[in-house]
Amino acid sequence: MSTNKTRRRSAQVIIEWAWIAAGVILLPLYAGLSAAPVAAQEGTSSPAVAERTLDFDIPAQNLNAALLDFAERAGLQLIYDVSTVNDLRSAPLRGTFTPQEGLDRLLEGTGITHRFSGSTTVSLQKAKSSGVTVLNQITIQGEAGSGRIDGFRAERSSTALNIDAPLIETPATVNTITSDFLDTLQPRQFGELVDYVPGASISTKGIGGGFGNTDAFILRGFTISTEQSNGITIDRFVAPRQFYHFDRSLYQQVDILKGTASVQYGATSPGGIINYITKRPEFETAYSLEGTVGSDDHFRGSLDATGSLGNIDTLAYRLIVTAQDAEATFHGDDGVTFPDDKTIVNPQLTWRMPTEGALNLSYEYNDIESHSETGIWRLDNGEILYNRTFAGPESSATIEQHLARIEFTQPIFTDWEIVLGANYYESESTVVLDEAFGNFFSPTPLDGSPFIRFASIADSDDEESQFLAAVNGKFSTGEHVEHQVTVAFSHSDYERNVIRGFGFDLAANIDPFNPVVTGPSPAPAPTGPSIITEVTQDQFRLHDYVTIHEKLKIFGGLAILDYEAENFGSINEDDDVVDWNIGVVYNHSSLLNPFMSYGTSTEVQFGLLSGGGLVPAKESEQIEVGLKSEWFDERLLTTLSFFQIDQTNIAQPDPNDPTNTFSVLAGDIRTRGMELEATGRITDQVSLYGGYSYLDTEFVASVIGNEGNKQYGVPRHKFSLFGQYAFTGNLAGLTAGIGLIHVGERWASNANNYKVPAYERVDLTLGYKRGSFRVHGTLENLFDEDYIAASYNNDPSGWLIQGQKRFFTLTAGYDF
Repeated sequence: MSTNKTRRRSAQVIIEWAWIAAGVILLPLYAGLSAAPVAAQEGTSSPAVAERTLDFDIPAQNLNAALLDFAERAGLQLIYDVSTVNDLRSAPLRGTFTPQEGLDRLLEGTGITHRFSGSTTVSLQKAKSSGVTVLNQITIQGEAGSGRIDGFRAERSSTALNIDAPLIETPATVNTITSDFLDTLQPRQFGELVDYVPGASISTKGIGGGFGNTDAFILRGFTISTEQSNGITIDRFVAPRQFYHFDRSLYQQVDILKGTASVQYGATSPGGIINYITKRPEFETAYSLEGTVGSDDHFRGSLDATGSLGNIDTLAYRLIVTAQDAEATFHGDDGVTFPDDKTIVNPQLTWRMPTEGALNLSYEYNDIESHSETGIWRLDNGEILYNRTFAGPESSATIEQHLARIEFTQPIFTDWEIVLGANYYESESTVVLDEAFGNFFSPTPLDGSPFIRFASIADSDDEESQFLAAVNGKFSTGEHVEHQVTVAFSHSDYERNVIRGFGFDLAANIDPFNPVVTGPSPAPAPTGPSIITEVTQDQFRLHDYVTIHEKLKIFGGLAILDYEAENFGSINEDDDVVDWNIGVVYNHSSLLNPFMSYGTSTEVQFGLLSGGGLVPAKESEQIEVGLKSEWFDERLLTTLSFFQIDQTNIAQPDPNDPTNTFSVLAGDIRTRGMELEATGRITDQVSLYGGYSYLDTEFVASVIGNEGNKQYGVPRHKFSLFGQYAFTGNLAGLTAGIGLIHVGERWASNANNYKVPAYERVDLTLGYKRGSFRVHGTLENLFDEDYIAASYNNDPSGWLIQGQKRFFTLTAGYDF
């Protein structure tokens, strides 16, 4: 097993080189600013912008909406006061024009004039008879960097590059789940949507509440979870690491960045990042009421209100309140149910400051009463005990959470801004596991013999604080080279304290074919601290996104990470690492947009080595090449990618240590694969989402006998496709959708002693919208197929997680 010595240089030397690199970038910036004119004359622009022609098809509509659409199509930054254009209507813009010509036509008859203040920056002004009054300036960048949403396709994202950029110009694979797709599938758990994402699958947690109610997924063959890494984020801040709900009512989009991402997000899995993008306050008043009924006594209601606060046009609010009263069955046929209830309250406030900056405040309260997934069992003869409830009556999870965030953005001069953000959450939870167990705790074969009863109780306190400071800016070096630079520092502190108790009833003699778990749980009260985890991370990063002659885009990033990890108060890890990546995309035409990238990544792990010393961090590298194409008048985006990821320093429990105290560096893993994704529309009526992935994972080195084996839980072949048809004519407003998912067979453990069978799932949706009223129905797992969604945490004994049985929901909403 090799160690990347370059990434282990001392922090002092690396920081010195980082400042030299920053100086190389900032010195031309200073020279350019010194020579640049303050502003161009009204109605003028730089030659590069003036000569560029683009195709536009923007109907007459609310002027603010038209300007957002125009800015994203033209690649311009428009600066104006939203309140002065909301009551105006745009002229239609259809045809081929330069950005300046297009803006002239769009603003005809509105009384709004424009002025280029840079090659891509335009100020809008309201004309008066006495002259021109410059409005309070607000930078419009779409909804939290997501850009214009066109059905199932998002055209832009900030997840991969830390700047708002078109996905076609991003040298990485980013899968997006838009608000339209969220509304169409109406997922109760995010795992229901992951099945439609190529190269992604569900891991142990996140199924029907999850084992311990913690989400976990597999991206490109590597597990990501809130518990283990920074791999799941909310608006780029690390999500709560334990027992969070990820309720769809809070989010307008979910981005999945594939591959190494430590340069952007700190220590994380090489498989990628899942970034949830929240709904934000808007200055235009809007209200939405929604109610849902479904299988298993599923009842749910949600309120979403936003708009200006009172008569103050510089303050906007958003309030989201969601309540759910539901039951979960653990897939059993005996009627045993468990609560799946939650209450969410999320108020937000945005202030447009007199200094042209913006301040956003957010608070979220969660009260959750749920269950802990127990799974089902596979016998030694291959029989899988589907549709059994192995959980006892006391299995439960109760969670209370508080999340607070403050974000501040302030322009400092043309095309430059300061961004400050802080995020804090705390969580208190009690999780009770009460279930019938097979040979998980003993060598007894799973041959149909009676099960024992096992129970545990865990009281957990989790707390994490995060801070971010960044400077973002644009500048040019030469006539045809433009830079978008980010220099940032982030800090996070995470602490988890768990008090546990365990209990066994070895004489329970529970029939595995007809399990009945009754009576008091054998779990004692919590006896004392069993898990104390502290992780501190500091990261300095420098990113530069370079545009050369408009067609060639290059992204380069460098990150210096200093982290300290402590577990059980005695197992400590303290290290400094350097990660970097570079990506290139060439936008030749709509169909030909080739890209490639290379990057490294770091992932924290805990433990003491049997030979002495601390378990080092996992180290990874990825190389990727691909092609992005836009079809059907650029309404459908396809991404084809080929990649290889290598990870080393993988620690596992020492098989020769009966105390289970020490670890060994078990080996190296390599994943090779390809993904093909298609999202968007092929006609005005037909929308698509889905794709195909091929993943080949292998232990290329192993000291515990796994060399040549495949990584558990990773299907070699996966296909998914969801299609929706929007009716016209007398049936206008009606939509119908059908989804097909095929997941190939997977190994249940790294020992490769048996495989989990392949499965297919069919989902149906039907919706109708008329004016402000809408109604939508979903039917998941139409044919009520029995299937295995995941295997439990590399367990070779036969502990599996069954997929969702047939489930129906009906949602009605009113928007006004």
